[in-house]
Amino acid sequence: YDLRSILPDQPIQNLVLEAVSGGDAKTSTEIASWLSETFAGHQGRWQADLYSVVDRCVQDLCTDGHLVQSGRHLEVADVAGTATRWGVAIATVERLTKAVRRITGTSDDARAMLYAISRTAELEGIFLPLGRREWIERVWSRKLIEEGEPSFVEVSCSGVRGRERAAKKALLLEAWSEGKRMNVIEQRFGVFGGTVRSLADQAAWLLELALEQ
Repeated sequence: YDLRSILPDQPIQNLVLEAVSGGDAKTSTEIASWLSETFAGHQGRWQADLYSVVDRCVQDLCTDGHLVQSGRHLEVADVAGTATRWGVAIATVERLTKAVRRITGTSDDARAMLYAISRTAELEGIFLPLGRREWIERVWSRKLIEEGEPSFVEVSCSGVRGRERAAKKALLLEAWSEGKRMNVIEQRFGVFGGTVRSLADQAAWLLELALEQ
């Protein structure tokens, strides 16, 4: 059997943040050394000079504010730390944090939160069928906003599809949270129960993260 580590398949930024937040390393040199001692390192899976790659990555993370240099040691910033601890993308934490700050307790804000959750990489990874008429006529985004032209829809077709699918997911999650029967949700949104449960489980996880902010 050809047993190969999948560690190098992950973004190097994630590995660096995990090493720092987990206390395995506190400097660029220690991070590179830690990675070189992994199974992937012993297999020679890193294609480039690992120390140079890690050093550039650390510089980028510091520039973006996800890592903070404290003397010789590195520390994970709040947003990056939350993302690493919850195992989600940094962009997900940033998106949900912004959504939480807008909440004032109205039904519109509840929908805005569901839409923000539906736009995360974690929920975008769960496929939901979207027919041609649905995205051309912007069926779900119009229902989500319920007045006028949805301000979040872009002109490009790819932008429209992505946002329309997110709007459909948000309304599906709203129906689920309201206790609608599964067969009703399946018929209304054209999905199977397994997809509904996958979306609901992941959304509940992200909502818990959001409420922590």
